[in-house]
Amino acid sequence: MTYDSFNKFYNNKKDISKQPFAKVSENIYNFYPIKVFSSYTGFDTGYGFFGPNVSSDFVILFDVYNNRGELIKNEKFELSSKEGSLRFVSLNRIFLEQATQTSNIKFDKYVAIILKQITKYIAKDFPKNFTVKTQLYLYDYPSINKFKSGKKVNLYLIKDTLWKN
Repeated sequence: MTYDSFNKFYNNKKDISKQPFAKVSENIYNFYPIKVFSSYTGFDTGYGFFGPNVSSDFVILFDVYNNRGELIKNEKFELSSKEGSLRFVSLNRIFLEQATQTSNIKFDKYVAIILKQITKYIAKDFPKNFTVKTQLYLYDYPSINKFKSGKKVNLYLIKDTLWKN
């Protein structure tokens, strides 16, 4: 499973069953003690500690402008309950697909609708003549060497949207 996940993530190959290493890894994986270990540890999901498919965190920032176009608020979007926040994290998968796949007009529209709904949710707390701009960012982590030399974590803009009340 891990080899399959790695191969799909980096090589985007759908069928690896004919590759020699795939057959060997499948035989090893099907060995009962290893299969039990993999199942209990989550290793069979491809999301192990060093797994290539571990989802990145996205950041949603919003700016609120008054009727004169002046910035009055700039914050990170957060939900008030832990349950809501946990459910909201499931959107990471959708946002990651948006950031990593080739252009798909229908999927792009779907992500735009999600971001627009988040923007409308934020806008309901402000007067009717205010504008809310929501930006979806992905963390851009520097390499370890660059980090040691002082480079900081940056945000990479994926998508943004405006909502005028």
